[in-house]
Amino acid sequence: MTTWQRHLVTIAGACALPAATAQANDSLQVHGFAMQAGIYTSDNSFGGDSNDSVSTDYNEAGLNISAEFFQRLRLSAQVVARNAGDYDTGAVRTDYAQIDFAAINNSSDSTSNKAGIRLGRVKNAYGLFNDPRDVAHTRPSIYLPPIIYWEQLRDIMLFRDGGAIYWDNTSNNGTLSFDAGIGKPNVTERMATEALFVPVEHIDADDPRIALARLLWEDAGGNLRLALSTLQAKSDIDIGLFAGEFEARLYLASLQYSSEHWQLTSELAFFNYNVEIADPLAALSRNTYGDALYVQYAWFFTPEWQVYARYDIGYFDRHDRDGDPNDPFMPADATYSRDAGIGTRWDISDNWMFSVEAHYIEGMLALSIVDNPEIRDGNPYWTLIAAELAFRF
Repeated sequence: MTTWQRHLVTIAGACALPAATAQANDSLQVHGFAMQAGIYTSDNSFGGDSNDSVSTDYNEAGLNISAEFFQRLRLSAQVVARNAGDYDTGAVRTDYAQIDFAAINNSSDSTSNKAGIRLGRVKNAYGLFNDPRDVAHTRPSIYLPPIIYWEQLRDIMLFRDGGAIYWDNTSNNGTLSFDAGIGKPNVTERMATEALFVPVEHIDADDPRIALARLLWEDAGGNLRLALSTLQAKSDIDIGLFAGEFEARLYLASLQYSSEHWQLTSELAFFNYNVEIADPLAALSRNTYGDALYVQYAWFFTPEWQVYARYDIGYFDRHDRDGDPNDPFMPADATYSRDAGIGTRWDISDNWMFSVEAHYIEGMLALSIVDNPEIRDGNPYWTLIAAELAFRF
């Protein structure tokens, strides 16, 4: 039995008692999910050892539970076990565990107004897909556009330990939502390796912090969604060989239009990546401004079947879109990514979903440094084929 299968059995057993209780209490909800993918790449490794072979290392299983009290207080939590190559090796962790108190919760026939605070391990509201990214059914493809949602930094992107304020207003014109918060991200040696582009065996992060805000509007018919998001992360770092300061700023504009038979989604990101390292390794310091964009079109030719196509591009440094061949730490071909992909999804039932997609990719910015330690010798022209079977309840 594989690691993820053992985790799934454990989670399923833990569900038994809460699920029985939920049947007797409508305010208590228990849900779970599991996903298994197979990934093949012609070169390089993505989500496991997929280089010229099929990897089944990309899988996850999780359980979430929530309970509401007095229409103002909600408690919710989720645990997950996830494998995604060497940078995510299947350890069970808590994705979120939060208290949600709605100080304002008013509604009438045509309007509703809700505002409150969330405290604990809080999910990060960023873009259209970051906060629901943990469940395969809610993602628009097997993996999210990587230079927008940074798969290698999933835990930093997904949650923080801290708090948030929020406000949701619904009227005949649509729904306007605002979410903002601050907290402490989950910084690990693997994530530091991904962010700094050098192997990190041990890291001391002094007062790491992350701040986010998102403004989202959806029209009354649910056809049009627009969002503006910002994220800033900052920390003093000491990895033994050197010490310095890391800071990242991300800005994201999102648009999605849905009709009965098709959907168009696009998000545009601008980011600033700044690492300042003191002597004797000051050459590691860098301050770059990058950008990324994707456009995805999905056609629903039956209620159960869809096909989709996506093109995404990303550049670590918008002033040098081909990279610097003389950079001693970051290979030129690892500073950009251009990805053209097509796929299909079959919603077998409310619980089961199967999807297949194929990508032709130029550049290696989307790759994990942990999975590709010899990335300087990687092939910047590569293909990726993935299949995924997902379950939820």
